[in-house]
Amino acid sequence: MKGQVETVLVALTALMVVAGLYLNLLIGSQISVKQIAKETDVIEAVNKMEAVKKGLPYSLFYSYLEALNRGGYSSFSEVKDQESFKSEVSSVFNEYRDAVKEKSEIVVPGGELSLTSTGSEVAVSFTSTGFLTYESSSTELSFTIFENPNATIKIVNDKLVDWF
Repeated sequence: MKGQVETVLVALTALMVVAGLYLNLLIGSQISVKQIAKETDVIEAVNKMEAVKKGLPYSLFYSYLEALNRGGYSSFSEVKDQESFKSEVSSVFNEYRDAVKEKSEIVVPGGELSLTSTGSEVAVSFTSTGFLTYESSSTELSFTIFENPNATIKIVNDKLVDWF
């Protein structure tokens, strides 16, 4: 009888140890899955922000080309009223800003658009004291990402040649 009780106690102890290890592994994996989900959210947000930041020069160039198109110009050399043209470029760029906010929840701040030309070279700059901003908030994780939105492009013969 004494051997049977010891065997049962050893079996129960082994069962409790195995069950404890299994529960610990199960709880630990749930915590890891939640942590991975949080990290994935942050990585996706950073990737969105980088995509918008890299797209700013192209959106300036698109705004420039669309302003030419809306004004009925085939090239910048035909533009007589540069202030009106600059205003149209700004209008198209603001449409882009609104679309980015709607589709990605990234806020492109308002800023100043400048346009300078020398011969066949045109420089379009967007400067802002604000930041590109992405905010995420949930019960599990809240964060905000900021990025400098300033961009300048150089256009020669209506072709994008440089940006910084």
